[in-house]
Amino acid sequence: MIGPGKYDDVCTQVREQTQAEGVVLIIADGKLGSGFSMQAPIDLHAALPGVLEGLAERIRTDWTAGENADPMSEYQTAAFMLLTLGKAAGMLSREDLKAGLVASLRAGKLSPEYLVYLRDKIDAVLRESKRDDNEGQPA
Repeated sequence: MIGPGKYDDVCTQVREQTQAEGVVLIIADGKLGSGFSMQAPIDLHAALPGVLEGLAERIRTDWTAGENADPMSEYQTAAFMLLTLGKAAGMLSREDLKAGLVASLRAGKLSPEYLVYLRDKIDAVLRESKRDDNEGQPA
């Protein structure tokens, strides 16, 4: 869509502050939700799909290179699952994640004690949810 996006004001600020000819701004889970805004010459609008495809390929290449090339350890897989469930269950806020959990997970240095604590909290939430579901069932 050509026209102002929900983050057009921020896009304008970035373009003006950087004195750029064009800006493509992608927002994930912002205060207005996710979205993007673009202020650029029409030729960049036309070229953007190819630019993004090239960027996606570079990101994939970077992600599979070096230390990221090895499959995640069982510890990292369990930690990632617990963090994801914790976030989904509302037990972890965005601030918790920003405080270093994701970075420490990638480094493989997340506290095992924290994982046990998180596992137990998630287990309690799931048990409570199951109990609530069973109360509505006929005996």
